[in-house]
Amino acid sequence: MNALGLPYILRVKGFVEIPENGSWMREIWDKYTWQQEGEFLAEADGKLGLEGELVGYVAEHGIKWVPQPIGTQANATAFLNAHSENGLYQAWTESTRSGCRYTVFVDYRDHSDAIRADASLKQKAKELLIQVMAREAFASENTDRENKDKIIAKCLNMVMYQCGITYKNIGLLADLIPEFTLRP
Repeated sequence: MNALGLPYILRVKGFVEIPENGSWMREIWDKYTWQQEGEFLAEADGKLGLEGELVGYVAEHGIKWVPQPIGTQANATAFLNAHSENGLYQAWTESTRSGCRYTVFVDYRDHSDAIRADASLKQKAKELLIQVMAREAFASENTDRENKDKIIAKCLNMVMYQCGITYKNIGLLADLIPEFTLRP
């Protein structure tokens, strides 16, 4: 569940870049089993901060690993953007000793409309934004104006993922930004 108690995951995809010397894998991919899959998914779940939701989602729905030619860069922003429904996603990548690079892609749910329509969800999002902004402001070593804008952008991005607000709905969060000043 995300910071508002709503489910994070819309869907999950898996991509595996197979090296040239592993072309035999492509021929048997639907019969191929990857013994470390569970460990990889648990690590991805932790690194993405999903608190078990990725592991649970895959246990319930499964994951299909789609082979990609080496060099596809299946973990690159352009590639992942093409696979996202709403632009709100994260991915975790790891290479194995065999030379394969596995990427788990998690497309998040867009909860923008639910937040906009529910005053209590909007209040929770605002409180989270204030908390994140305060933490980032006090953690910053540089307090000049340029850094303030970077802090706000970083905070907005963090809260967008934590609440399920897409980039096209960033105005929803911008309306919640409190008066925010840094000490000189």
